[in-house]
Amino acid sequence: MNRTLKTIGAIFGAAGLLAGLLLCNFYVSFGYGGWTGFFAELRSLPGEEKLAALRSEAIDELTQAQVELGSVPGLTLSEKTFSDMCAKGEHSWKRSESYAYVCAYRLTYYYGLTRDYKEILLDLEQTLGNLGWSIGEQTPRQPTISEALREYSGEIFLVELPYYRKPVSTGRALVLALNGFYGNSSYWTKSSSEPDPFGFGIGIGQKIYKNASSQSPQTIFQRIIAAGQEAIMIAISKEYFRN
Repeated sequence: MNRTLKTIGAIFGAAGLLAGLLLCNFYVSFGYGGWTGFFAELRSLPGEEKLAALRSEAIDELTQAQVELGSVPGLTLSEKTFSDMCAKGEHSWKRSESYAYVCAYRLTYYYGLTRDYKEILLDLEQTLGNLGWSIGEQTPRQPTISEALREYSGEIFLVELPYYRKPVSTGRALVLALNGFYGNSSYWTKSSSEPDPFGFGIGIGQKIYKNASSQSPQTIFQRIIAAGQEAIMIAISKEYFRN
């Protein structure tokens, strides 16, 4: 009799435990989008001193990359802008991201041209290869700059150019876009403000820090054109923190 009662008690105990685990899993899935989101919510953003050091390191890398590319003959630097942002990942049944917090910085240089536009693009393509940049992998495959120029039949200034990546020893790769912003489909001459520097969408309420230039890409472009020059924009970004 006692053995039977113990067996029944064990069965009810196991059933209760299983029900508790199922209920817990339902709560985590509905409230956080899964266990990845649950544990992400436990992580925190580092202090401002740590973030400032990481940001400074990223700015140095981005500046060095811009200086190297600015050595291409025919580029005359007209303006610089930046975008710096940190965001909190969203973790719910509707949307659950793999990160807790992410911070990125983008440095953009605007150039007036003293040589033929197409020739400078081709020189930039060669220089990018020499400096260790490679075309970002995606499906369908991005055309090279040479292929894009050769295959495009419309106005050359509207040709869609590939984005590039360059691995660095200090973390996530640098990402470069020519005449555009990585992850943003709007043509740069029509942008009244710089988009977020991440290259992917950020939901409402996710931004926890933003500092960016107030100048409009469109206005800068128009100013270069008014000075009698064609224009090229080089935007390079880096995620300097993600957890």
